[in-house]
Amino acid sequence: MLKRLSALGAAFPFLFASTANAFTQTDHQTLMLQKQYLNQINQCAAPASFSRLVNSALRSANPEQKAQLAMTIEEMILQNPACFVEASIKIGKSKCEMIEAMYIQEPHFYPRENLKQSLASTKLYAQSCFAS
Repeated sequence: MLKRLSALGAAFPFLFASTANAFTQTDHQTLMLQKQYLNQINQCAAPASFSRLVNSALRSANPEQKAQLAMTIEEMILQNPACFVEASIKIGKSKCEMIEAMYIQEPHFYPRENLKQSLASTKLYAQSCFAS
């Protein structure tokens, strides 16, 4: 059986090479998308990155850009709520309240209650603007 596969591979090297290459390409793309997603939901861990995100979210007037920012914020809240709450405390009450009004009270993708429940599950929730 092994001899047959070797003979087949020798007779049709392009078949096996292209299949292996296609899987590698797909695997690489999948890993890059996963890395991009993880970087997106972990922006709250880097104060400068989170601050840029918040500033963009508060200034955005473009509906497409606002939806993209809402997706990032909502995913961050659901997937990494403790990080989001901690970062929100650091940006100050004023900006925190604006984010809450624009993206949590009026969510784009997920139900409001899911976002609030996720935020409330964190240890620092009581110290955040979301608790008021």
